[in-house]
Amino acid sequence: LANELRSTQKQRRDAAWKGLQALTKTWPDVVADHLDSLFLEQDVEIRRKAAKMLNSIVSRKTSVVRDLVSWALHDDDAQVRKTVAKSLPRLAKQDVRMGTVFAERAIIDPDPDVRLAAIRTIEKLNRGHGRARDLILSGARSDDVRVRRSCIAMLPKLMSEEELRVLVDDLLKTESDEKLVETLKGYRFDAMLEGTE
Repeated sequence: LANELRSTQKQRRDAAWKGLQALTKTWPDVVADHLDSLFLEQDVEIRRKAAKMLNSIVSRKTSVVRDLVSWALHDDDAQVRKTVAKSLPRLAKQDVRMGTVFAERAIIDPDPDVRLAAIRTIEKLNRGHGRARDLILSGARSDDVRVRRSCIAMLPKLMSEEELRVLVDDLLKTESDEKLVETLKGYRFDAMLEGTE
């Protein structure tokens, strides 16, 4: 199977990948063993296919799968990182700690789609404390406006009115996006109303 996955003949190669996909349901440990070597290939197309295959077994709570996700998130190719990052919310459901670790890595990725996948992962985590909270607060100041939007939208669920008002005042000093400025001013107004009730 290892040879056929790398075959120069398309028909044989396609059949091998189809067979490996079928093994994700019946023998995922064997799939993980193959992915371990496929992610080391120079051919970026092979690594991209491996990333898609990894998504099929990412819910398995094993150290091998976690290692594969970690390697894929450090791949030179943005498409590989993006494909695996999209599976992080499912991984976070199975393993909150590792989901947080991987989201922390992905939120600083140079690719905006990888960063957004990190935000979706954080939304699945316990946001009230710890590293998930820190990631949201950090993301509210991200250079990427899409990350800022997602993180700022989570702030009212994360903070008390007083905390929110203080943070909003701080964020408004540097926020340049008009819609986000409006959103933040709305939060401040709501927090002030809550405080006077």
